[in-house]
Amino acid sequence: MFLYNQLEFFKQNVSMADDYIQHRGLDQKTIQDFEIGFCPFICPEEVNSFSNRLIFPINNLSGEVIAFGGRSLSGEKPKFINSPESNDYKKSRVLYNLDKAQDYILNSGVAIVVEGYFDVIQLWNNGIRNVVASCGTAITKHHIRLLKRFADEVVICYDGDAAGEKAAERALEGLSDEQIPISNISLPGGLDPDDFIKTNGIDKFKEILNGKKESNKL
Repeated sequence: MFLYNQLEFFKQNVSMADDYIQHRGLDQKTIQDFEIGFCPFICPEEVNSFSNRLIFPINNLSGEVIAFGGRSLSGEKPKFINSPESNDYKKSRVLYNLDKAQDYILNSGVAIVVEGYFDVIQLWNNGIRNVVASCGTAITKHHIRLLKRFADEVVICYDGDAAGEKAAERALEGLSDEQIPISNISLPGGLDPDDFIKTNGIDKFKEILNGKKESNKL
């Protein structure tokens, strides 16, 4: 109930971030579907670490909020922060959006793993629903073992910059013994999935995604 009350506080203040929300191209349905909120400068002490950040609730598989992620709107570093770890929330064991995506992953047999919240939302709003995010941490063995409950294949699509490519390479090397096909999509231009789709369109992203799937069959 404590986290639920915090979530309601954030949601009640989301209009204070309207300029940024419009800049990111988020519509009201997206705000409601993902329960996105905002933490203002003046806020309860227990959430002041999220001050002036756009808030994304992180849920367990049952859809219950267990933590929050916050994106700075003022250039403050780090750009993204998460709630402290707890018995219910450990970053290495939780994937953003898996509560919504689990049935789509099960039906398709494929889990697409991206880095961030906006990547998930962009893909989801463009009809690709079998997508989750590792939220600023490299994908771990615990993540893969969780996904194996639903997926027959994992596709990593991290940011196309040097840091994202290195993180994907490390993941592929470290997870090679997990007995599930794991592949990597590298997007051109150093773009993340969100920006790539905004620049090139969803059809181009699907072309790259489907090309990766076909190459894995050869």
